Amino acid sequence: MMNKHKHSLIEKRQFIQGKIIIGIDPAKDKHQVRIIDANSIPVGKSFSFRNDYNGFNKLLWRKLDQYLDREVDYRKEVVFAVESACDLWQPLVHYLYTNGYLVVRVSPLSTYHARVLNVNDFSKTDPKDALIIATNASNGSFVLHNEDDPCIRSLRTLSITSDKLRKDMVKNKNRIVSFIKRYFPEFIKVLNPETLTARYLLKRYFLPQHFLNLDVELEAGAIIRIS
Repeated sequence: MMNKHKHSLIEKRQFIQGKIIIGIDPAKDKHQVRIIDANSIPVGKSFSFRNDYNGFNKLLWRKLDQYLDREVDYRKEVVFAVESACDLWQPLVHYLYTNGYLVVRVSPLSTYHARVLNVNDFSKTDPKDALIIATNASNGSFVLHNEDDPCIRSLRTLSITSDKLRKDMVKNKNRIVSFIKRYFPEFIKVLNPETLTARYLLKRYFLPQHFLNLDVELEAGAIIRIS
């Protein structure tokens, strides 16, 4: 396993060797960029571009043209290294990949551990992280980005979303049950919180004093209909 990992790392370094690496730290509103050349030396200053149409199609390339030679072939001599944090990276990576650019993904965990190695400091700043992302990619700490068929990609997204929603629902149910056990444990002895009747009553009457004031005849009719 160790030898396999070593060979994989060597192959990745050879794959990216001689290329200009553009490290990108994605964020909600603006993506931060830092460029390193084929010798892993920083080029120019860190800059940012907005996470929108103009940022992707105009500002990014305008800034890159300021620091890179006009004759650079962006599709052959450049690698875009993007940190795969949360879902912030996906629109940018999809844009770059579908337009024919070489894209690699860098784990946020490797960025975190590399901070202290560079400046003996775990603090996070976007310009520093963009440089670390580019450096990690040059060292072979990346995954080459590929995209599946749109249908398969959509199914994967739906599956992940469904799984997250299911887990969130379980967490919320557990929170409600925990609250009831603390303030109104008698309720659980009478009704299962998973039943429609329990959900109906908890939606309208939550604490013990609320149940003391409910209209029994009115709610009995409603409970008969739903239970």
